Amino acid sequence: MMQFKEQEIDRLIWACQYRKEHCDFNKKGAQYWYDTYHKLQHKLETYREELDCPDCKYVACNIHD
Repeated sequence: MMQFKEQEIDRLIWACQYRKEHCDFNKKGAQYWYDTYHKLQHKLETYREELDCPDCKYVACNIHD
């Protein structure tokens, strides 16, 4: 199973947010892309929550290193 590190997930979420903020709704298909990035951002946020490991606050695990 592929697994992203927390920093990688944060970058992907940031990229989705950036694309949503810079959508030009005057162009054809803009709403489709906005909705697509919105759904992807939500999936990534959910994935990040599922990977949260409270036991590694002081010792870096594979996800947080």
